[in-house]
Amino acid sequence: MAKLTENSNSFSEKVTPDFNSMIKILFWNSMGFFFFNFMVPYVTGQLMDASGTQLGFMFSAFTIGAIISTPLVGYFTDRSSKKNLVLFGSIGRGISYIWMYITILFRSLIGFTGSMLFLGMSVGVFWPPFNALVSEKSNKENRSTAFGKSYGKMGIGNLVGACIGVPIFVVIDNFFPGLEFIQYSPLLLYAISNFYAGIYFSKNVDEDLTYDRFLNSEVESLPQQNMEKLSNNEEDVKEFLKSEPSKEPFFKNMPKGLAFGLLLMILGMFFANMNESMAYPFLQAYLTANIQDNATIIMLIYFPSGILTLIISPKIGELCDKINLPLGVALSSFLGALTTFFLIRTDSEILFSLLLIIDSTLATAGGLILQNVMSRVNKTNRGKLFGLQGWLGRLGGVLGPIIGGLAWDKFGTQSPFIISIFVELALIPIFILTLKTLEPVMEEKISKK
Repeated sequence: MAKLTENSNSFSEKVTPDFNSMIKILFWNSMGFFFFNFMVPYVTGQLMDASGTQLGFMFSAFTIGAIISTPLVGYFTDRSSKKNLVLFGSIGRGISYIWMYITILFRSLIGFTGSMLFLGMSVGVFWPPFNALVSEKSNKENRSTAFGKSYGKMGIGNLVGACIGVPIFVVIDNFFPGLEFIQYSPLLLYAISNFYAGIYFSKNVDEDLTYDRFLNSEVESLPQQNMEKLSNNEEDVKEFLKSEPSKEPFFKNMPKGLAFGLLLMILGMFFANMNESMAYPFLQAYLTANIQDNATIIMLIYFPSGILTLIISPKIGELCDKINLPLGVALSSFLGALTTFFLIRTDSEILFSLLLIIDSTLATAGGLILQNVMSRVNKTNRGKLFGLQGWLGRLGGVLGPIIGGLAWDKFGTQSPFIISIFVELALIPIFILTLKTLEPVMEEKISKK
């Protein structure tokens, strides 16, 4: 167990000893992410010949599933075993991959949509307790880095899973077309990895060991003279541990400033999720219609943005911990809108891929900042807050693909992206006001940067 030192800057000493074991679950959970994200539009658009509107409704099924499960899970996260919830979510993901594989073989759009609904429910079960555990097991000053480390594990898992699934898909698609039971067989491997991930997590994570408790035990073990030499950050945490968190119901008698800030945050998440889901499902269809229709080349265009950004997420998180948060979220939104504008102006496969990397990096930075803020609002109700954020944010995720699909069919292939640009610019003042409002009323405050 790492001991506190006077000027410790090591990230391993800013988290609990089981933190790294905990985030390893994301390596196994995420092995199918890239293959899945590429496969879904390809299967529905090419194999099942879905229209833009049908594609939008199919993506919305995933979000509806998350909306069904997230509110209850957010409530139970603060009242029951987080480990068990994460386990159930991981197993549910594995089952959904098997379900998808079967419906692809039968070319059933309805069955495939059902698997997306179940996957969404499983994801809704997984993330609120996991995000709460990441928050509980990390230092408030390094929260974005902690979430970034988690994303990094997802990136490595993505890379390994893609190296397994992509060659199988490409070889069958180009040399043995029609052997769909082999072409989509990686889904079965990803199902097994999700089952293993849940079991590994359940055996290796101590959900009762929070960073506060770990730090308190370390401080109490130091000689009295060394306690006086603790760094300012550790002294702040030590002082915080002297006071008990409020036991009052969180949503009862909430201060007006906090209520207004959370309302703004929820509103922003609603439109941000709507905006992201409005354009993203149609990127592949846009590529096919305007730039490149070869499935293998399209996959290669997607590959860097889907993998590289996640791998460098720990560095992105470190940067987010060092910058002014309102400035960071404003820059990420503005540059994201600008990147989308250039994205639909290019006909180069290489430039399109580079712009996707930039756009994904900016989106990750904005997401890490908002997760950081939400994790520090109230320590004893993180599950409810992450659940509320996910639930209301995903309501926007239901409308986004439908609006994007209708715009695609009625106004052309660029229309979902043009709408997305204006929405992203409109979000800048909302998020700046949100961060300025929440900053003075959050339970976990950090030093000014």
